[in-house]
Amino acid sequence: MNHNTNPRLKALLHTLSRLPTFLLSSASATVVDMLGFYLLSLALTPSLGGYSITVCTVIARIVSSLFNFTLNHKMVFTEGKSAKKSDTKRAMLRYYMLAIPQMLCSAGIVSALTFLFGEESALIKTLFKGIADTALFFISYFIQRKWVFKKD
Repeated sequence: MNHNTNPRLKALLHTLSRLPTFLLSSASATVVDMLGFYLLSLALTPSLGGYSITVCTVIARIVSSLFNFTLNHKMVFTEGKSAKKSDTKRAMLRYYMLAIPQMLCSAGIVSALTFLFGEESALIKTLFKGIADTALFFISYFIQRKWVFKKD
């Protein structure tokens, strides 16, 4: 490879090289989230009734986000290098400063699309969620790379 390669091109290639690992991390967290939600729904719906969706969503998202943070921190953005405890705490705070609004944006987009299209079926809502979360996935990747896991 030419050692005089444009620095912007190098940065772009480096960014793109991390994207498959980030995709795998996110897909794994999605499985944890969906499976957790399903199992919690089976266990808690009889006792919580109408509150079960909210409670199961929050608990499943807490578990899946901790799982996702750990994968991103150890495999995607630090590339196996160990980080100082203070860096990890700062990254986790930043991660949740991103994750909470991202969860709210996802819910808001799905609600807005459901309202706009007048569709209440679970399949259509799931499709809307897929569209919203896919767009948020790319935004989240760049924010995590540039801010959450940035080395100061």
